[in-house]
Amino acid sequence: MISADLENLRDFFIKEGYPSEIQEATEINQKQVITYVGKALDTYDLILRTSHIQPAIEEGSKEIPLKFLQFYLLLPFEVKESCLFETMRFICSINASFDLASFGLLEAGHLLYYRHVMMVSKNTLDEESLRAFLGSFEVLVYSFFGPLEAIATGKKSKEELEKEVKEILHSTP
Repeated sequence: MISADLENLRDFFIKEGYPSEIQEATEINQKQVITYVGKALDTYDLILRTSHIQPAIEEGSKEIPLKFLQFYLLLPFEVKESCLFETMRFICSINASFDLASFGLLEAGHLLYYRHVMMVSKNTLDEESLRAFLGSFEVLVYSFFGPLEAIATGKKSKEELEKEVKEILHSTP
């Protein structure tokens, strides 16, 4: 077990081979761990942001002794206006196919993201669970980065990508 404090998570990511650093809170962002997880399509840097988020608790409710740990990766390309609908449909098909898949679209900025929230009890995490998440995260992001970039930028149609997704689904453990 490891502490779910951001400094300990940074150290864990570094130990696992991912360059990481703490980014202190700003007016825009809360304190977070910035982790470089690699390159996609030999072009795009992939940066995972890890932070604590507070559960919504109604006034007068008993406080819950849980933390929520958010893992967030903004995909580094913009979705063309003409591709928004097909991209949203494609994301829905990916998310429906995997229990941990959580791709999304920020319509205002036309940006895609991957997000996963993990509940943390008593401020501790099981290292094997964290490693398992990182492994599944990498498989999902690297498997679908190319198809997402292709549909979002209009390089391929949804039909072409559905065929590729079927191939990915059959090859993913």
